Parts: sequence; C-alpha cells; structure tokens
Amino acid sequence: MVKNKKQNQPDVADRLTEAIGTQRSLVVHTFVFAGIFLLYFFGVSIDHILLLLTTCLSIEAIYLAIFIQITVNKTTQSLEQVEDDIDDIQEDVQEDDLHDRELSKTLKNIEKQLNSVQKDLAVLKDKGLL
Repeated sequence: MVKNKKQNQPDVADRLTEAIGTQRSLVVHTFVFAGIFLLYFFGVSIDHILLLLTTCLSIEAIYLAIFIQITVNKTTQSLEQVEDDIDDIQEDVQEDDLHDRELSKTLKNIEKQLNSVQKDLAVLKDKGLL
C-alpha cells in the first residue's frame, strides 16, 4: 500500500497539538495570562482586561477542542487500521491451525504406514526371506 505525501508529513494541527501539550506551553500560557493583568498598570480598566482575558480564553478553548477532536479522529482511524490488522492475523492463525491439523493427520497416517511396513519387514525376516 502506497501512502500519499500528506500521510507521511505531520500537518499543522499535529505540530500545534504536540507543541501545546508541553510544559513550555504551560509556562508561556501562565505568563501571558498573568501578563494581561499587568495592563492595569498601563491605565487599562479592569473591565477591559477581563473582557480581553475572557475573549482570549474562549477562543483558545475553541481551538483546543478542535485540536482534541482532530487527535481523537486520527487515533480512531489508527485503531481501525490496527483492528483490521488483528483480524488479518487471526485469519492467518486460523488457517495455520487448520494446516497444522491436516499436517498432523498426514504424519499420523505416515506413521501408521511405516509401522505396517516395519511389521511386514519383521515377518519377512522371521521367515528368512530377508
């Protein structure tokens, strides 16, 4: 199966999801949101600061929810592929088991025939024909 170029390269959402899920991102967010309150010392009213903070948090929450859903979708696709692989492996194991049972029966038949030939040889030796 040939993978297309898009599957081989992480897209923007993957890179952002990986970047956001780090301790560095946590520290940056903490400083940014705490820094917004510093606007008070530059003459911005607390009402405007809270409006700005609420707006930023709401927008960020929307994007985070989108990134989470993208990750869930990709994980689901990956799990479906793994499930298909497991099904294929189970079919192969069942086929191998059937083949092993048939091989075992064949070997038992060969063993019976070999025992029969050995008995015939013993009889021929006893009669002095060999």
